[in-house]
Amino acid sequence: MTDSMAQQSMDRRYRKKMDAYWSREERKAVSTVENAAGSAWFNYWHTHPDWSGKGNRSIEDRVSVARISIRLLGLLDEALSQRELETQCWVMLCADTAYDSVYVHSPNPYDTAFPYVFLDIRWGQVAPEWLLGIVPAERYEVGVGVREDQPCYFIRPRG
Repeated sequence: MTDSMAQQSMDRRYRKKMDAYWSREERKAVSTVENAAGSAWFNYWHTHPDWSGKGNRSIEDRVSVARISIRLLGLLDEALSQRELETQCWVMLCADTAYDSVYVHSPNPYDTAFPYVFLDIRWGQVAPEWLLGIVPAERYEVGVGVREDQPCYFIRPRG
């Protein structure tokens, strides 16, 4: 077997292993979001789809974390749209995928400012190439901010 063939075989095995891993992580995150969606209020509630930062290993894994995050945002937004509670939902995608998170915020008993104002985020930005195919432009708006001297992408439902 040539070095190229061995590398391709290893890459396929790695991808299969990671696809199974991301599928398990998404199932756990969906359960977390579904449980949280019934809360009476939210004070910057969030979850991290990639607690361990495995999305930092490759661009394919980075994209997997982003896909999960966007799907969780859609799930959360849909569940909350069925309720009377006024909410905000958004995704934050950082240079380190362990910090990627899906947020929901609402008026709450702690009197935390609502709606949250994204003061340092420039909305209406073009997503980077790796994110373009993941974020439906007709449904979501992309913003860019900086966290720890790295670009951080914010995605929120339009409207």
